[in-house]
Amino acid sequence: MRIEVGLDDFLACLANTSADSDNWTVWSSYCDRYRVVFDTIFKQFSIPKDAELVNYVNHCSLDAFADKAKQSVEMLSQSDVEHLCRTSAAYYGFDEDFDVYFLVGLGNIGGTCSPDPRFLYIGLEFVVSESFRFLISHELNHLVRFVRLGVNRLSDLPNFTVQDLVIAEGLATLAPLVISETPIHDETLRQALMISPDHYERLVQQANELERKIVADADKQLDKSMMQKYFSVVNPYGTPIAGYFIGARWISSLLEAGASFKDLTSCPTTNIVQRYREISAMSGSTD
Repeated sequence: MRIEVGLDDFLACLANTSADSDNWTVWSSYCDRYRVVFDTIFKQFSIPKDAELVNYVNHCSLDAFADKAKQSVEMLSQSDVEHLCRTSAAYYGFDEDFDVYFLVGLGNIGGTCSPDPRFLYIGLEFVVSESFRFLISHELNHLVRFVRLGVNRLSDLPNFTVQDLVIAEGLATLAPLVISETPIHDETLRQALMISPDHYERLVQQANELERKIVADADKQLDKSMMQKYFSVVNPYGTPIAGYFIGARWISSLLEAGASFKDLTSCPTTNIVQRYREISAMSGSTD
């Protein structure tokens, strides 16, 4: 396992560009140093390198990202990160090798993972307090699940349905709590979701309606509109990250009914949903 922190490279790119260079020039020079990582992320999230992206980057504050990244790096301990990765992987019995990249992104991706090439990515401009601990456990759960279910190519990801990602995000959200043996309740779930109390309360109040919408869209393939509707922080449809919240509630219900988190992590989506429906029917609730 290799852990790489890309702050110094980012600062070097900022320092070594001419006064008339735009943000895109600076950003591109940084991307070139981590081409495998960023090309993989761009492909995974279907981000085209077009005029819209260039315009977005040119209107970002790279200096602000750098300042946030500096604060984040002050909280990071490579030995702590390595210990967290190894203990989390050991929890699942996952002995595959992977790398961990802490890089400065564009303020739109807090973390992700790639099954091929195998790595975790954490956006340094997103890390606040010690949220990197949640992010690492979250993304490692995704990696384990992808590998165990045979998602070893990025080309497999577009075939995911809304239901697939709801389950994956529910598992990943609860992973930091389960592995650290932290009781799951409203406050700890809010912390794992890394959202404000007001945001969490809105999700709770709308839970039944959100679940009905997700069930109605369950078999739809993920596209930009479905990602925005249920998984994006920037959400024109309503309450952000509803898919994470509902998925976590479904998985939490299964754990309360005696399911094994390790087993669920490697279990196909359809099996998990069927088990959830069974316990929901037994408790008298409806989808």
